[in-house]
Amino acid sequence: MPRKLILAGWIAMSTACSVWAAASRYPITAAQVSDAIGSTGTSVSPDAVSLLSVVTASTPAPHLRVQGAERATGDQLMVRIACETPEECLPFVVSLHSSAETAARLAGLFAFGAPVHAASVVASGPMVIRNGAQAVLLLDGKHVHVQLPVVTLENGAVGQRIRVTEKDKRQTYTAVVVNSGLLQGRL
Repeated sequence: MPRKLILAGWIAMSTACSVWAAASRYPITAAQVSDAIGSTGTSVSPDAVSLLSVVTASTPAPHLRVQGAERATGDQLMVRIACETPEECLPFVVSLHSSAETAARLAGLFAFGAPVHAASVVASGPMVIRNGAQAVLLLDGKHVHVQLPVVTLENGAVGQRIRVTEKDKRQTYTAVVVNSGLLQGRL
């Protein structure tokens, strides 16, 4: 008899804990993603955003940022989004239906999977990063996303491929310049 009471109590407590844990997650909405994309200077309607799965965060209003964009079809982009604070949510991908110029603008601003897709990002404008500058290298693999502090070995304009090295100079990478402090590479 005591075993049954202990078991019943344990089941009731575990059910209550799982309900409490589920309640502490908040769904991320298309409007929040639209706002994050809008912070890049490109406004899109929440109706144009399709979340590919249910995505949750540990806070009701996480600060989201765009990590990358890749053209899927003529007017469709796959946009990679992450929480500013990694503990709030896992990175996720959304589908964005937009005009051709909006798709081209976002794909040009953010190229994830750099060596494969960097051809869509054309080097343009003045040098934004100089030889010896410190930057962050985003390396994307099939199941991994890594951020490394690096030192540039060449000058570069947005969209240009340059060589960079780890701070201890053990490994050298080729990366695409995204902006003055951010580079994109592939594992």
